[in-house]
Amino acid sequence: MNKSWIIKSRWSLEYNKGVEDILDFAGRSKNISGKILCPCKLCINIYFYSVQVVKEHIITNGFFTDILFGINMGRMIKLLLEIQKMKALLVCLILNHKLLKLSNHI
Repeated sequence: MNKSWIIKSRWSLEYNKGVEDILDFAGRSKNISGKILCPCKLCINIYFYSVQVVKEHIITNGFFTDILFGINMGRMIKLLLEIQKMKALLVCLILNHKLLKLSNHI
C-alpha cells in the first residue's frame, strides 16, 4: 500500500483518498463492537472508535506516522503499556492523597 499521501496536506485530495483507502482496509478488521484502533496523532492506536470517528480524527489531528515509518511495533507496544501503567499509578496516588486529606479532616 502506497503511503506517500501521509506527508501531504491534510486538506489535499491525495491525503483524503489515502485516508479512505486505509480506513477501507482497517474496516475489514473491526473488533467485536465494530470499532477500529485510531491511528491519529492523539490516539496513537490506543483507543477504539467507529470508522467515521477515526476518519474525523485523522483529518483533524493528522496521522501518527511513527507507526508506519520505522518504529519497532514491539517497542511501541511496550511504551504504550508503560504509559498506561503510569497513568493508573498516578490515579491511585491522587486518590490516596485525597483520601488522606479527607481522613485528616474527620
